[in-house]
Amino acid sequence: MHFWCIAVFFIPETRLRFFNKTCKMHSMQTSNTGRVLAPLGLLVVAASLIAYSGSHKPFGASELLSILTVMYRVGIALGIILLAGGIGKKIRRSDEGDLYQAAGDAAIGLGVIGLVILLIGTTIGLKLWILLAVFAAGAALLRQEILSFASAWKEAVVCFKGLDLGLGLIAGFAFFILAANLVIALAPPISFDGLTYHLTLPKYYLLESRIDYVPELMYWGMPQLTEMAFTLAMKFGGVQSAAVLEWMIGIVALAAIFSFIRKTLNNNSAWVAIASLLCGWTISDSLSRAYVEWSILLYGAVFLIQLDQWRASRSRTDLIWSAIFAGLALSTKYTGGVIVIAGIAVLLFDLRRSFFKEAILFGLVATIVFSPWLVKNFLATGNAFYPILFPAGAMTTTRLDFYEGTPIPLSIVERILLPVLASFLGVEGGAPYNASIGPLLVGLSLLAWFALKDFDSLKKQTFVTSSIILAVGFVLWMAGSAQTRLLIQPRLFLVFFPAWAVLAAYGFHGLEQSNPPALKVSWLVSMLVAFSLGLNAYETGMNLLRHDALKFATGQINESQYLTQNMGSYYSAMESIRGLPRGSKVLMLWETRGYYCIPICNPDETIDEFKDSIVAYKSPEATLSAWRAKKYTHILLHNLGAEFVRKDDLLRYIPSDWKAFDDLTASLQEVEKIGAAYTLYRLP
Repeated sequence: MHFWCIAVFFIPETRLRFFNKTCKMHSMQTSNTGRVLAPLGLLVVAASLIAYSGSHKPFGASELLSILTVMYRVGIALGIILLAGGIGKKIRRSDEGDLYQAAGDAAIGLGVIGLVILLIGTTIGLKLWILLAVFAAGAALLRQEILSFASAWKEAVVCFKGLDLGLGLIAGFAFFILAANLVIALAPPISFDGLTYHLTLPKYYLLESRIDYVPELMYWGMPQLTEMAFTLAMKFGGVQSAAVLEWMIGIVALAAIFSFIRKTLNNNSAWVAIASLLCGWTISDSLSRAYVEWSILLYGAVFLIQLDQWRASRSRTDLIWSAIFAGLALSTKYTGGVIVIAGIAVLLFDLRRSFFKEAILFGLVATIVFSPWLVKNFLATGNAFYPILFPAGAMTTTRLDFYEGTPIPLSIVERILLPVLASFLGVEGGAPYNASIGPLLVGLSLLAWFALKDFDSLKKQTFVTSSIILAVGFVLWMAGSAQTRLLIQPRLFLVFFPAWAVLAAYGFHGLEQSNPPALKVSWLVSMLVAFSLGLNAYETGMNLLRHDALKFATGQINESQYLTQNMGSYYSAMESIRGLPRGSKVLMLWETRGYYCIPICNPDETIDEFKDSIVAYKSPEATLSAWRAKKYTHILLHNLGAEFVRKDDLLRYIPSDWKAFDDLTASLQEVEKIGAAYTLYRLP
C-alpha cells in the first residue's frame, strides 16, 4: 500500500492525474464553502454598517431629503440636455466622436424643445401629463441617439493628459468655478434679471398653465427660446432645475469651444481659451444665475464652428446649419442678431460668384428660424419686435424712452477702444459697463496677429473666420452703444465671445510655437493665466461661502432662511405682500423683481411706472384714480430706489415730477415700513 503511494510521485502521468483530482476535489469544496461564505460575509458587513449607523448618523432625515432633492433637480436638467442631444443627433445625423459636434446636436435639440414648449403652451396648455407624455415619448423613441450623444463625452477624458503645472492649475481652477456655481444654482434664485423676467415669465406661464401675453412685463416681447426650456425644467423640478439647466448649457458651450480649439490647435491652447472666458466674473457667475448668457454663448460657438466648416467644405448643408444656429441665437436674445450680420460678412469676404445667392439663403433660413417670436409679438401687440423700435402694447412712448435711455457720452477714441475699456474698467454692477469680462480676452487675442505667419492654411482659415466675426461684433457693439445706454454692456454681446476666445487661444499657441531656446515664455504666460483664473476662483469661493448655498443644498437651512440672509428687506417685503388679504393687488414702484410675489404684485420692471403714469394722467389725484381703476389695493415703494433716482436721474425727471410724487405718497395710508428700504401703503 505504501509502495503504491510512493510510486504515485515518481511516475509523471500518475502524479499529474493525482494532482488534478486533488485540485478538483479542493475546488469543489471551496466552491461549496464560497456559496455559503460569500452571502454570509455580505450580510455580516451590511449588518455591521446598519448597527454602526444607528448611533452614528451622518445626516438627519431633512438633510437626506435635501440631498435627494438636489439629485432629482440635477437629474431633470440632465434629462433635458440628453433629450436635446438625442433630438439634435436624430435631425443632424452627425458623426460620433467630436465633442463639438455633440454640442451642436444639443444646441439644435434645445431649439426644438423651446419651439415645442411654445407651441404646446399657446395651444393645448402646459398640463403636466402632456409634458410628461411628450418627454417620455421623446426619450423612448430617441434612446439610441441619446446614447450616441452621451458617448461623445468620453473625449473629455483626454483633455487632462500631459498638462504641466500652469495648465494643471488652470484646469483645477476652472473645475472649482464650475462646481461652486453648480451649488449656487441649486439654491433659491436671488439674481436680479432672473427675478425680473428670466424666471418670472416661466412662473407666470406655469401659474396660468399656458403661454399668454403678459402686459405686466414688457420683457415678454423679448425672444424666449431659453425661457421655454426653463418653463419645462420648472414644471418638473422647480426653479432650481432651470438654473441647473443653464449651468449645463454652459458646460456644453465650454465643451464645444474646447473641443474645436483642441482639434484646430492643441490641448494647451484649448485650456487657455476656457480660462479667458471663465476669468471674467460676469461670465463665470452667469453659470448659476438662470440667465440666458450661456445659451447665447453656446449658439455663438456652434455657429462659428459650422461656418468655419462651410468655408472648408463649401457644402450648402454646412451653410444652412450655420444659419440655423444664427437664427437660434437671435431667438435667444435680440442682440444675438450680431452673428447674422457677421455670417453675411464672412460670405462677403470670400467674394464668390454665388455670394448673393448664399447670402440670401443664409438670411432667409435665419429669419425663418427666428420668425415664431416675431409672429407671437405681432399677434399680441402689433409690433413684431416688441418691446423695442416703436410704442405698442403696454410699451408707451414714455416707457420706450426710459428703457432705451440716453447714450453714454464717449469720445470717438473711447468708442473705438470700447472693448479694451470694458475689459479693464468694467465692474459687475458698476456703471457704465455693468460687467467684468476679465483681462485675458484682450491681452491674448492681440498676440494672435503676431503669430499669423506661422499658421498652416487650415489654422489661417479658422483665424480669419473668427477675426471677421469678432470685428463685426466690435463694430456693432460700438455703434449700438452710441444709440442707447443699454448697448454699452458687454454681456449683451456675448454671442461673439467664442470667436474672441478662439483668438485668445491662437495668441497662446503662437507663443508656444515661438518659445526662445533659453526661456519657455508660454509656460510663464500659462502661469499668469492660472493666476488670473485663480483670482476669480477665489472670488467665486467667497461668493459660495457668503451665500451659504452649500448649507441650503445639504438641508442645514431652509428656503426662507436662505432668502432672508441673502436678500434682507426685499424678501421681507415679499413675505408682507404674500400675507395681504385675499384679493389684494400690489403695484411696485422702483422695484423690478417680482418673482416672489406674482401674481399678487405688478413689478416696475423698467422703473418707469410713476413717470409714465404722471405723464399720462397729469396729476397725483388722476394717477390714484387710474390705479384704483386697475384694481390696485396697495403700493410697495422701494424707498432707496426712489431716492437714488431722485439724486441721479436729472434728465428724465423734472422737479414737478417729484412734487407730484411727494403729494401722491402723502395721500397714501402707510401699512408697514420694512426696514429703510421699503414701505407698504394702502390706496385710499
